[in-house]
Amino acid sequence: MASNLRAITDAITNLTVSYTNEAGDSVTPTAKDINQIPTSVPPADVPMRLTGVTTEGGNTDDMAFNAVDTNVEYTHTVTELALIENVGLSRLSDELPDQQRYSDAILGELVDNRGIYTNSDITAATATRTVSNFPPGSDEWWYAVITVITVRELA
Repeated sequence: MASNLRAITDAITNLTVSYTNEAGDSVTPTAKDINQIPTSVPPADVPMRLTGVTTEGGNTDDMAFNAVDTNVEYTHTVTELALIENVGLSRLSDELPDQQRYSDAILGELVDNRGIYTNSDITAATATRTVSNFPPGSDEWWYAVITVITVRELA
């Protein structure tokens, strides 16, 4: 029984996550799927959602399965890194509120789309505000939000 992890990742990427930033503007970060993760990010391109990326820069998701009667239950963990603002361009006034607003927006969107794909439900999500080095090893540091999403799929 094959899993639909790829389709689930696509569905998460395709969510529209919008928030009103500290300056009062409506913001919808550009979403990049696991096969579109850039090797560099110009500051003008943020905010940006990177679905399936790890803070170490790799593209990975976890998958576990349990036998349930005649079916299989998969538990997927999909990670999203949202780059909110470049640390070097920071004015030290908007970043933390914008991180909070993004955290609220992504969690609200995940709640509204709990049935993310056929036979697949979002069972948990955690959004953590942080400062992240991306791409890893570069001199680029970002105010970011890392969202870890747990999805249960029955196959």
